[in-house]
Amino acid sequence: MFDTDRDGTGLGTAGTVLLVVAVLLVIGVSVVVAGFTTDLLGVPEVTAVDNEFAGVTESITVVDSGVTVRNPNPVTVAVDSVDLRHTVFANGVRMGWGSREAVSLPVGNSTVEIGTDLRNDRFTDWWMRHVERGERTNLTVVASVTSATFDTLYSRTVLTRTVRTDALAAVETDRRIPVEADTALVSGPVLYVERTRARWASVSQNRTVVAVNATLSNPTAFEIPLQSVGFDVAMNDVAIANGSTVDATTIPAGSTANLTVRVVVDNGKLDAWWPTHLERNQTTRVRIDPRVRVDLSRYGRGTRTVTPAPINRTVETDFFADEGTFGAV
Repeated sequence: MFDTDRDGTGLGTAGTVLLVVAVLLVIGVSVVVAGFTTDLLGVPEVTAVDNEFAGVTESITVVDSGVTVRNPNPVTVAVDSVDLRHTVFANGVRMGWGSREAVSLPVGNSTVEIGTDLRNDRFTDWWMRHVERGERTNLTVVASVTSATFDTLYSRTVLTRTVRTDALAAVETDRRIPVEADTALVSGPVLYVERTRARWASVSQNRTVVAVNATLSNPTAFEIPLQSVGFDVAMNDVAIANGSTVDATTIPAGSTANLTVRVVVDNGKLDAWWPTHLERNQTTRVRIDPRVRVDLSRYGRGTRTVTPAPINRTVETDFFADEGTFGAV
């Protein structure tokens, strides 16, 4: 069928065609390798990352990351050539990372799905820096492309975002809260909590202290000896904080008084709260139960601990939005 001896090489037409194809393939591969090693061709680079929370356990928070990679070369980069790595930092704390090995990159843009595991035990380190910086977090995502074949590494910051929060708003209120002593001494409330204001007092590895200033008024015609004012705080039914005033005071008839309540947040409880926040689509229901202890002994009524109506707030976040927010509703 084929003439194998006309050119004297023993290859014939078909053999010559195969030889030419083989030579061209070798030349093509050599050009691609030479292009990478001499920077004539481009190294694949990460151009964008799309993150969303995918699940949470007691130890890790899973983030699904769609990493967009641009291959500027005219050929697909081989499967065994490229590894991708995705790392999340919050205020400099390395929260977690994920990777995909042996990725094949077609020409142009392609999206590679990577599962990133954020470590919940690093939540406290982040929280400390967040509070110290006035409830502000610099969220940074770094993606890298590693090519073992061509001995190259490309790394860049693909996301930088400032997440600001206002967690203190959850314990502040201007709603007038009546304090009913349930006594025949007066027909109405013995006190009113007029308003509360809060500020961060200190933060450490184990606890965060919030100073809550409470303004109370005495609507009665006689002075009210006040032993203490306290608050219990729960977030999504996880008890995370409590505290009370230290010194007793007396509020004269028709007067007001300002008291500072030292509320202590157990940072160890934040790890238990965080999964509930994500499971509810980044939403937290905050419940604050006030406690007021009054001494009515001089009026023959004894000492009573009164629990006024709770303060309820909703806290919502969106950490991977265009602008991270955290506020009370």
